[in-house]
Amino acid sequence: MGVIGGALDPKSPRFRSLLHPVRMGDTTYLDLVDGNGIVLISTKAGRAFAESDHGRFLANLIQEKRPVVGACHSCHRGNGRPEREIMAFAPLTFAPWGINIREAESETLAAGFTMERRLLSVGAVTILVALLFAWGVARSVTRPLGVLTDAARQITRGNLEEPIPSFGEDEVGQLAQSFDQMRVTLKSSMETIAQWNRDLEARVQRRTRDLEALNAELQRKEEIQRELLKKVITAQEEERKRVARELHDETSQASAALLLSIDASSESIPHEAKEQLQRMRAMADRVLDSIHHLIFDLRPSMLDDLGLPSALQSSAESHLEPLGMDVSFEILGHERRLEPEVETTLFRIGQEAIANIRRHAEAESVRIAVEFGEEEVRLEIEDDGKGFDAGAVERATDRASGLGILGMRERAALLDGTLTIRSQPGMGARIIARIPLVEGSRAKLEP
Repeated sequence: MGVIGGALDPKSPRFRSLLHPVRMGDTTYLDLVDGNGIVLISTKAGRAFAESDHGRFLANLIQEKRPVVGACHSCHRGNGRPEREIMAFAPLTFAPWGINIREAESETLAAGFTMERRLLSVGAVTILVALLFAWGVARSVTRPLGVLTDAARQITRGNLEEPIPSFGEDEVGQLAQSFDQMRVTLKSSMETIAQWNRDLEARVQRRTRDLEALNAELQRKEEIQRELLKKVITAQEEERKRVARELHDETSQASAALLLSIDASSESIPHEAKEQLQRMRAMADRVLDSIHHLIFDLRPSMLDDLGLPSALQSSAESHLEPLGMDVSFEILGHERRLEPEVETTLFRIGQEAIANIRRHAEAESVRIAVEFGEEEVRLEIEDDGKGFDAGAVERATDRASGLGILGMRERAALLDGTLTIRSQPGMGARIIARIPLVEGSRAKLEP
């Protein structure tokens, strides 16, 4: 075993030249530190043989043979070193020394900072491009949707003429095409409906004209029918007058003369024949009374001489009181003479009602009222008899059963009047006839 020794002079230029081949930056410097923390060699002037500013920290690292890399602590910031530094220390394996490299953080991490700035720039540009792209995509979606929304508003307002533009073959474009197809279909349907409406309106107008013509014809026929009915009733009244005059002037006079002849003959015939002659006289009296009743029914002179109330009261008393019915008569309003056709119509209605009471009612009391109003005259006849189903009588297919009611109703209608019948089985009957008074007529001028 032998020992080799030698001496090294740290101040020797040859020893110091060992560090110069190392390539370093502007702020980089390299220290060779011994086990006591003394800088043996440094690439930075003035640091050789000076104690390292990290003191015992580097000596401990040399003893532990532990390398360290990290940011230099902040205790050096106040020693004229405002900038942060990065330190890398590696102990030597063949000597109790270590290499300590220190460099400004800005230079050490220059590549990272440059990369960061580039990444930030690229990121900003990328975000801007992404925003522009997103805006373009959103615009490409929202613009067609806005157009479709405006088109929908136009359609709701009834504007189907404006076509919807095409937006390609994507989903929005397909939606626009479907929307435009719906517009075209709706427009066609609306035009078809409009044409149908025009055709229907034309048909309605034609049908209306036809109905108006038919209605006019019907009214004309109704007027003719009313005029004919009025003439028939007028002729009937005239015939009644003529027959009544003939019965009065001829038959009644002949019957009276027959009675006088019977009375004269009874004085000159034998007593045995007087009884037979008296029976003949009684028969002649009954015939004369019947003739007088018939004359009154045909045309009572009292109607022409005294007016409607007196004629109705006389007719009711002569026909109903002999049957044991109690007849009460009432006049309401200001009594006055009416037009002859009004008096005749109301008298015939009352005469028919009295005849029905006599034949069917089996009543105990009858009330007759004539009311003279300003605008109309009203006749009401009421009995407490057995009554009848008025609706069934009016609906009867056998017109003979309601012929009298139909005649009364037609007489009232000829003067624009109305006839109301109220009756139920077991509840009596009430007949109300209303005839309007024509302005300027005798009915309103003569008190």
